[in-house]
Amino acid sequence: MRAVRLIALPVAAFFLAACPSKTLTAEDVFVPNEPSFVAETEADLYIDGEEIYAAPSAYTLSFEILGAPREVSVSRADHVAASVEHGFATYNQAGDRLAWTLISRTPQPEAPRPLIVMCGGNSFSRYSAGVGYSLPAIEHGDVLLFDYPGTGDTKGEATLANFEAASDTVRGLAEETAGDARGVVFWGHSLGGFVCAEMARRSPRAAGMIIEASARNLQDIADAWRPWYIFFGGWRVDEALARYDIVDTLKGFDPPILILAGTRDRVLPRRLSSEIFAGLEAAGRDVEMVSFETGHNTIVLAAGFDGVMDRFFEGLSATPN
Repeated sequence: MRAVRLIALPVAAFFLAACPSKTLTAEDVFVPNEPSFVAETEADLYIDGEEIYAAPSAYTLSFEILGAPREVSVSRADHVAASVEHGFATYNQAGDRLAWTLISRTPQPEAPRPLIVMCGGNSFSRYSAGVGYSLPAIEHGDVLLFDYPGTGDTKGEATLANFEAASDTVRGLAEETAGDARGVVFWGHSLGGFVCAEMARRSPRAAGMIIEASARNLQDIADAWRPWYIFFGGWRVDEALARYDIVDTLKGFDPPILILAGTRDRVLPRRLSSEIFAGLEAAGRDVEMVSFETGHNTIVLAAGFDGVMDRFFEGLSATPN
């Protein structure tokens, strides 16, 4: 059995009880995972467990949720043949390189499939969670993964400017990879909801958007995490971060939007996803919300998840906007 690890991906930890009045800054949100090893050459790039795409094999998908280990067995019958390619792309003026991984079906199906850009949560890295992220997506399209600045194999400081520069680089890479025959679906989990929404808004190749276990804006997150016994104070959001609002970002977004939420999510409660849905529905967007009896990081393992994904991708227009 091969172990493939899917790590927990919380947003920043807010200690409101210890600090009843504080300004939430980029340093609180963009938390690097400080890896012990960072690839220096493209030959050093890989993701843990990528061999499962080369040939049918039995393995175990192992992950940890709030300190509780879980395991899911995958059989040879579940094998999806795909090739795995890795590379670097310079993303800022300092010359820092962003690490990316492209997982493509082999052979490519005759009908064009979308390219799916996966935007992970805080501390996500391709190495430790890349296979876990790509497994639920590869059935529906090729998958592009990347590491945030200061995380995984991507160098550079975890600053707002670097995150924005990296986002532009990934969007350009996705559009180039997708070509003219297929569109791009942006899939953001948690913090990645904000990152992917910005990409989707600016991409002429966008064919759809999936928002998984996220929130409308950071102020909503800060308010949701304020302990009940604190009546005054709380976290304020830095002005540079306050402008990020998923509903405002996607108000002019025409392709279908799917919102996924967990009813047992203790990191970003389901009601935060409901506020995204309500805002986008009021704006007249093509939006659907589906809830599962799961926590923050286990939605993709929920009963009925595959059926929801099948319907969403089958409903996408063959021609992107």
